Amino acid sequence: MLRSQSERFVQTLAEKSALQPLYKNKDIILQLKSEKESVLMSFHNGVCSLISEPSGNIDVNITGKYDSLVLLIDGSERLMMLEQEGNLEVEGKQCNLLTLESLFILAGESSYLFRHMT
Repeated sequence: MLRSQSERFVQTLAEKSALQPLYKNKDIILQLKSEKESVLMSFHNGVCSLISEPSGNIDVNITGKYDSLVLLIDGSERLMMLEQEGNLEVEGKQCNLLTLESLFILAGESSYLFRHMT
């Protein structure tokens, strides 16, 4: 279930070229981990993809309940807010966290931009 949410997010990023400048010069490996499932996502050379094994160190770890991770991925809630409220545990460099928070908000299914941006 977390995987299917992540796949939709990756597909949205591929379709919304206006968001690419936010991550085109980033090299981030993200792990999203719920109580039952773990997903690895790679941002490399302007491409976001799901991966089965990290090619290096994991740069950002986001752990929490499935429902909280879905709220994050679909852009309903901000990463830092979910962390502050104790719904997610987050590890990673601040610049990477801010990039990911922006992408989740802008590309999430709850976002106005998700529905209207090309």
